[in-house]
Amino acid sequence: MLVLVAGATGNLGQKLIDSLYSRGHQLECFVQSEPYYDVPAIESACKGVDAVICAYAGMPESSLDGQLLLFRAVERVGIKKYVAASWNFDGKNMNLGVHERYDAYIAFRNQVELSSDITPNYFFTRVPAEGTEFTVAIIERDDASERAFGCYPLTLIVKTYGQVRNCHVDIRKSGDEEELRKIALEARRQGTRRLFWPYIDWFYQVFTTDRLWVLEELDNDKLYVKTSSLEEFLRQYPQL
Repeated sequence: MLVLVAGATGNLGQKLIDSLYSRGHQLECFVQSEPYYDVPAIESACKGVDAVICAYAGMPESSLDGQLLLFRAVERVGIKKYVAASWNFDGKNMNLGVHERYDAYIAFRNQVELSSDITPNYFFTRVPAEGTEFTVAIIERDDASERAFGCYPLTLIVKTYGQVRNCHVDIRKSGDEEELRKIALEARRQGTRRLFWPYIDWFYQVFTTDRLWVLEELDNDKLYVKTSSLEEFLRQYPQL
């Protein structure tokens, strides 16, 4: 299969290239031009490929504007397999304005559902390396679904880390969930939507503690991708 990776020079793009090559696929790469709006270059890159994977960086301009231009090129040349820039928490049931980082992804998904016969694949995961393995596995199938991995509670992370590193790990509590929410809302009040980066990390923590991103139904067993346990991951990266 000939696969186009748009945004191939980024961290995720490079991992996708490794995964594609390891499975014997042919590869075509599209590197950012000036900036994401070179429509003739995008369309030329899409011609003749079997699938497109969007690995654009997570800026609003690339996640929405740039990705829509890429997706329309995919439509025009008749490609049916498209992996949307995602690899994040499950935001398909979120509303605009709830989490600024997800607004571009929500808007892209909504626009595609309203205007296209193509159903992109979305990946909900926080482990990019294994996420790329699942990505490549999914484009090899025609019955792709929209699920992801699983989660580790903090207590299990602490226990596993201590066992692997042979050390004692303390959990230091800085406050309760209500205090966290107040800090997040105050940081947002003092910021602006256009410059959301200084405060958005607080809302990742709020959404996590509210269990709004828990993945209930997983598709790991359908894709035959070997995942790494937390223990294996820690042993693989002793510097952590």
